[in-house]
Amino acid sequence: MLRIRNFMPFKGWHQIDFPDSDTKNVVIVFGDNMRGKTSLLNAIRWAFYQNALDRYGEKIPLQKLVNSDAAGEDEWDLEVQVSFEHDNKQYEISSRAEKRRGVGTPNRPEDFVVTTDLQINGEVVRGDRVAHEINRVVPEQISRFFLFDGELLQEYESLLADDGDQGKRIKEAIEQALGVPTLISGKNELRALRKPYDRQWQQDLKKNQEVKSFMEELSALTKRSEDLEEAKAKLQDQLSSAKHQYQELQQQVNAAEARYKQKAELDQYVSSRTKVSQQIEQIELRKLESVRDAWLDVLRPDLERQTRDLRSQAAADALVLAEIAKAPHLREMAQSSLDSGVCSLCQSELSTESRRILLGVHGSGETAGEIDRVATRFAESNQLANRLDGVRYPQAKKRIAELDATAMDLSLEETRLASEIDRLRDELQGFDSDETNRVRRAAENANAAIRTLEAKFSQVDEELEKINTKQQSLRLVINQNESAKNQRSGKIVDLISTAEGIFASAVGMMRDDLRMDIQEKATSAFKQLTTDTSYKGLRINQNYGLTIVDEKDRDVSLRSAGAEQIVALSLIDGLNQTGRSTGPVIMDTPFGRLDPRHRSRVLQYLPKSANQVVLFVHEGEVDPERDLMQINSKIGAVFALERVSSSQTKVVRK
Repeated sequence: MLRIRNFMPFKGWHQIDFPDSDTKNVVIVFGDNMRGKTSLLNAIRWAFYQNALDRYGEKIPLQKLVNSDAAGEDEWDLEVQVSFEHDNKQYEISSRAEKRRGVGTPNRPEDFVVTTDLQINGEVVRGDRVAHEINRVVPEQISRFFLFDGELLQEYESLLADDGDQGKRIKEAIEQALGVPTLISGKNELRALRKPYDRQWQQDLKKNQEVKSFMEELSALTKRSEDLEEAKAKLQDQLSSAKHQYQELQQQVNAAEARYKQKAELDQYVSSRTKVSQQIEQIELRKLESVRDAWLDVLRPDLERQTRDLRSQAAADALVLAEIAKAPHLREMAQSSLDSGVCSLCQSELSTESRRILLGVHGSGETAGEIDRVATRFAESNQLANRLDGVRYPQAKKRIAELDATAMDLSLEETRLASEIDRLRDELQGFDSDETNRVRRAAENANAAIRTLEAKFSQVDEELEKINTKQQSLRLVINQNESAKNQRSGKIVDLISTAEGIFASAVGMMRDDLRMDIQEKATSAFKQLTTDTSYKGLRINQNYGLTIVDEKDRDVSLRSAGAEQIVALSLIDGLNQTGRSTGPVIMDTPFGRLDPRHRSRVLQYLPKSANQVVLFVHEGEVDPERDLMQINSKIGAVFALERVSSSQTKVVRK
């Protein structure tokens, strides 16, 4: 169960019940853009860790989490309650933020008092144990794998670039979640522990001439290492300062982000209204064109009747011309019979009556003038009929009716757009987009500075590793000397160095094992999600990025946006299974770039991938009728986020 009060767009109390059925384990929450889907994800995150993130992964200041309408009524308190079950125990978390006494209008997180209460099976957990218990059940470092923002899937695609800055940051987050830093910290602590004994060992062997040159080189490396450590500390300070500056600038950008989006939305509405107005003007011109040609529709009955008459006349003339074409042959046969006195057909002698008839046939030929007249009339009738058949009647009445209907729809759309434009202009009173752009550019520059400092930090780390390797080699050489070997300080250095090596090897082995485990689990998920059965599976790289492998074990380098999303979802599932025991998965906008077939596959797979699945989606991603039918038996509840105003949303159960 999730209950929220005065959190972002949710003024007052709102509740979403999550069914605990083993079979109906899917909850769908529909909401348009800007209606609060990501806010619900943040509400859960804030209840657990008092942390809410923006689209850039930056922490949202607490005063910005309070619903603006509630704040306008001087209600600065917010609260989020979450109830869930884990290992057959019932957990109830309640996190609250209340305005401090004596504070008028809060403008910083310090102006609030934040408390988190936890009950397990109805028993209150002591305050200093709350954070420990929560992180024991749902550690914050793995929260990105079960509180998942689908709009950030492209982050995981950057893991394919072995040298990409963003890929390195995501790799660090993944290893943090999987426990790798624990071993790295152990190795670093051993290195720090070794340093004073290293210096003592070098001091003890100062007079040993046999190893003098090696000790001088080791001493130089130690000095270089100390200089680098000092430079590293300064870089760390600069990096912390740059990140703090970036966070402050980003908070300013985030504060204006919603209004900046409204400005873009306003520009889009204005552009759309202009296009609609132009379409209406075009329709009016087309109506005038239809009226201009309407006279053809008036003449159509007469013209069609005339066409039929011309076709009839042409047909009659064609028969006459056919008969005329036969006449010369008949006259030749009659002349032959008259000359011989015998019928040319039956060879019998002609009677007086037959002779009279044949004389009539012989003298019945049409004149040349009559033939020309019939032929001319035939040609003219056909030509005129063809021209009349070629007339295209505009059907002006029907066309004008269709144009009027279209114009009516466009006029309604124009009215709607005008209303939205007026609303947004009212809400954007006093908004300075130039100032927002200036701050945004400053934030981008600060972010670029952070990337530069991180690159320098990495270079220093790499050089320190090389120096450490050289120092290890020199110690091995120096320890061949009996006097050096027997020094107590040297034995301690050797012991700590051996432990360092063990930790370093353990880090490498752990990374390799984790990568193979993730690859196996992600491949299993991928085969169930992809629609292309010819793929062999996925191959993981050093950054935990995944590449599709074809049936011939070759990397598939070119992938569509949809394929990238399927691979990223497979990675998330692999990380989720590797990093924690089975639990709920809550996803915001997970289907953005998927075609219908892949969307269907994902919908069918998710209920099997976790004991409870909560999906925050919009209807452009998931069709409530078509898409949900295939998992209808798995759906425990459906909710909708409905607009109350530009600053308020309500939760409605369907």
